[in-house]
Amino acid sequence: MGFLEKSKVTLTILCEGDTVAPASTVTGALQVEVHHEVVFTALRIRLRGKEKFYVQRRDAQGHTYTEHRHFTHVEEVHTLLGAPVGSASSGSTQLAPGTYVYPFSVLVPSQAPPSFKRCRHEYGCTLAYKLKGLLDIPHGFDAEVEYDLTVTQAVPISQLQPARQNLKALPLSEAHIAKCRCCGSCFCCVDEESFIRTEAAIAPEIVLLHSHVQLPAVTAVSSSFNNADGADALVSAMPVSADATAALLRIRVTNFARDKALSRCKVTMAQRHSFPRDDWCTYKDTFTFFKQEVVFPAGPLGTGQTATVEVLLRLDEAHAGLPSGERLLPCLAVKHFSIFTELQITFPEVAAEGTMWESNALLLADEVDMTSQSLVIPHTYDQELRVAGEAPLV
Repeated sequence: MGFLEKSKVTLTILCEGDTVAPASTVTGALQVEVHHEVVFTALRIRLRGKEKFYVQRRDAQGHTYTEHRHFTHVEEVHTLLGAPVGSASSGSTQLAPGTYVYPFSVLVPSQAPPSFKRCRHEYGCTLAYKLKGLLDIPHGFDAEVEYDLTVTQAVPISQLQPARQNLKALPLSEAHIAKCRCCGSCFCCVDEESFIRTEAAIAPEIVLLHSHVQLPAVTAVSSSFNNADGADALVSAMPVSADATAALLRIRVTNFARDKALSRCKVTMAQRHSFPRDDWCTYKDTFTFFKQEVVFPAGPLGTGQTATVEVLLRLDEAHAGLPSGERLLPCLAVKHFSIFTELQITFPEVAAEGTMWESNALLLADEVDMTSQSLVIPHTYDQELRVAGEAPLV
């Protein structure tokens, strides 16, 4: 067998598209152009989804080095012609000169994490999918061809509909006021009886990135209340628009701070990347995509007074501090990397410890899976051990 046997063959992947969702099927054909008669063991098509992570670290001597880690999430191999994978007898197949077309159909697993890429000088992570056609030529170079695929994060409609119809009430926070100016940053001493209580609810808790999907406008209600007289107005009902890229945040602030009047609050939504930087710490990189100061409509709140405000949350990628060409990513946690959102509600006029900070109060997804075959979001590498926003396992 000639050493450059692969020069006798040209492989081409003919695919119907390059973007797919979990639980969908990739269909196409592998075209084989045989220039000279060739003998081979098998013709195969493979779908692989591989995570590649790198991070700069320091050794005991203080020297910087780059650590690389790989992990394969998806590996699907189909034999189109010849001996199946793992066959005891490899055998051989011979093709005469000509053009041959072999259709294929590969299922993207429902648990497949979405494609993404986030690379910096000091760290980076990519999760990429490739179709690979391979002609296994014994004693020679195999003929190969690759085709890039993008797997989106699709939220099943069976998860999105309840998320649009049910309010998500966030944990109450009580932020204690620093006793003096010098404690405003370290909070070494706070007044336990002087605080600001913040309550919040959001609807829907899932929004879509760059989607033109229009869903029916609904009213979201809390499962804790039945809208009867006397129900808590904060979580009794909230309108949800047909725009699947926006969410409504309702905030109720009660001022129990001594001698501190509050005229406004500040709402910040950010996306964070989390990964192990060293053995003893987790690194987080933050990109703020929403920021707004909200003035209380009836004026400053004195001690014991309450105000309720509503904020429409929209994704503002243009001001998120992302490098040119990059976009916000779906919420997920893979083997070495986590992407999650964080909501903060603070008060610019006072120094307070324990203001509201909630991880994944708002979940981001690429599109809707109308068949509900995809797994619920956010994707996590190990559902029992991982929660998006926690330090990733290594």
